[in-house]
Amino acid sequence: MTERWPAGDTTLVTLEETLASIRERFIEDAWTIRTANVSVHEKVRACINPARGSAQLKRAHKIVNSALIEWQENLVGQAKKYFKTLFEVAIAHPEWTGGNPVAWARSQADALWTEELDQGRDESCQWTAGEEERQQRGLPATLGAKPVRHLDWFRWVCDGPPDISRIPGSAGWDEPWRAPNWVMGKIWNRRLLTVAQTNYVLRALVPIWKVDWTLSCIERRQKGRLN
Repeated sequence: MTERWPAGDTTLVTLEETLASIRERFIEDAWTIRTANVSVHEKVRACINPARGSAQLKRAHKIVNSALIEWQENLVGQAKKYFKTLFEVAIAHPEWTGGNPVAWARSQADALWTEELDQGRDESCQWTAGEEERQQRGLPATLGAKPVRHLDWFRWVCDGPPDISRIPGSAGWDEPWRAPNWVMGKIWNRRLLTVAQTNYVLRALVPIWKVDWTLSCIERRQKGRLN
């Protein structure tokens, strides 16, 4: 069975085709947002020149933090955009939504974000090693997501783009990743955090909560309009 979306479109589509098209555009937009700050690494590298002091490390931290905030805002903008798109689909095709267009749009948006934020290189060793280290050192348990995409982003900003010529076990391969101390914004030297500390920072800075909060606000607002 075929359906029409959006209203007035002469192209016949199914639910599966519609969601596939939205997902494709979402992935493209997410890539654009994620790579918008690739030039940040060059600014960071200029700051962490060994000949420069801790003041420059503070500047490197500010540069990364500013880029992170920009990324968060872009993610929020993307969340709003795709919830609106999905809600419009739901209104145009109530037969696809089980009579609850707001809940359907939210569930589809959540699925897109879950897939995007879980993507990235296979970094399972990052979290396994961090948990082992945490237990060995008697550090308190830290609950939260394993933000693979954010690990990729921070590695790129701090270390530069990934060298795809390297394979596990080859020269220069450094896994699991350890972030520089100055990422925490408190310790101004060029030493590296432990793996457990790196994972803690990644979880603390991950902007998933802001996207979820934004979607929840939009969801409540749309429910109010329909009631």
